[in-house]
Amino acid sequence: MKLLTTASVCKNIHHQAAFLRSKGIAVYLSDQGGASIKAGIEIGLWVIVESQYEDALLLLKNPNHQVRDPITDSQVNEIEALAKKQFAVSKEKFIERLLLGVTLIAICFFVIKIASAL
Repeated sequence: MKLLTTASVCKNIHHQAAFLRSKGIAVYLSDQGGASIKAGIEIGLWVIVESQYEDALLLLKNPNHQVRDPITDSQVNEIEALAKKQFAVSKEKFIERLLLGVTLIAICFFVIKIASAL
């Protein structure tokens, strides 16, 4: 998966995503939920199949560009669903590792504090 662009304006990036999908490019929008609630949140438009990245760039510049290897709607739906699951798992793992790191730092700080008191 490769980041194509980001935007803080939901409407425009959703139109770009829909346009790319209509041309057979599988895409994923990150941070969709937060962007609709909080102003200023950046939404990432990701091209899921990296070999389609150049076509996606060219389509955004020239809507008449012919995609080399477009994929069907059903393939786009399958690929996007898989990417969404993988993104969610990666996000959960990141949060788990972050919490573990914070916990370890807190334990180290506590041990140092006790050791210096002795």
